Amino acid sequence: MMNSETNEIDQEKLRTVAREKFDELDTDKSNFLENAELIKVAEWVISSFGGVTTTLEEAKSRMLQRIDSNKDGKLDFDEFIVLFQLMSARYALIDRAKTKFVELDADASGFLENAEIDKCVVWALEAYVGEDPAVYKTSLMQKVDENKDGKIDLMEFTILFEDMLARLELIQAAKKKFDELDVDKSGFLEAAEINVLMEQVLAAYVEKSPEEREKFKLTLLDRIDSNKDGKLDLPEFTKLWEEMMARLDLIEQARKKFKSLDTDKSGFLEKPELTVVLMEWASTCKSQTDIDVEAACTELIASVDVNGDGKLDLLEFVVIFESTMASKGVWGKTAVAA
Repeated sequence: MMNSETNEIDQEKLRTVAREKFDELDTDKSNFLENAELIKVAEWVISSFGGVTTTLEEAKSRMLQRIDSNKDGKLDFDEFIVLFQLMSARYALIDRAKTKFVELDADASGFLENAEIDKCVVWALEAYVGEDPAVYKTSLMQKVDENKDGKIDLMEFTILFEDMLARLELIQAAKKKFDELDVDKSGFLEAAEINVLMEQVLAAYVEKSPEEREKFKLTLLDRIDSNKDGKLDLPEFTKLWEEMMARLDLIEQARKKFKSLDTDKSGFLEKPELTVVLMEWASTCKSQTDIDVEAACTELIASVDVNGDGKLDLLEFVVIFESTMASKGVWGKTAVAA
């Protein structure tokens, strides 16, 4: 009961503060944020991301696409409060990042540089066991040092801090799964335990022959088992777990697309439904002209229809989704080969 009351108070406080910000931005007092006011909203949003390259118009368009639920080109208070909640979370993140930044910024210069960056790398590598510090430092600077001045300011550090929070959450989830699989509590996954793991991994892929399954397992183990001792410790398992989470994320995105295409709700995509997929693919490739849709759909199905039933289930569709529609990087270069 106490938690429920506290949550109600917090939500009421949030609405009050959100209303104050809304009224501040609503300069013409129309009770909508529109026209030039939306530019001010976009400016407020991107101010929390430091030196971003997007224009205010681009930021406004993306914001409306995400927040403007009735698509009228303006924001009412109920729509704005969704944005305000996101921004509140963003500022809470920055506050947490600032605490760590100040701790690392020994000379209080407002930047992390030289030895401070090395100290930052040591801190980050607590969550990336086995990474080479020099290699990690190079990749870190490439990612967060947006203005390429060789040092890290607070907004740049916030990028790393956000990644670290996600990484730590990933490690916690990986450890929970690792402990579940490590039935003999040896601190390693060995033989029979690895087989159980591999079966779970394979469940996220289309059907494979026994020979293909065995090859898949051996290839995966060889890549993940960095010290080649035939077993997996927690850091090695975490690498695989990270890839599996990305794979499941891809499947979830594909599931949403699959559901929208499966107009007869059969649980399969047949030729008429796959025509939509083909035309999207053609549009992406800018080659819509002179397409024999019937022949192309037949070829498309044949290329991924593992069981030869002339239609695609979700996991068969994932192959098409990944190559033609999914955002780049979802399953990345480090993914397990399907």
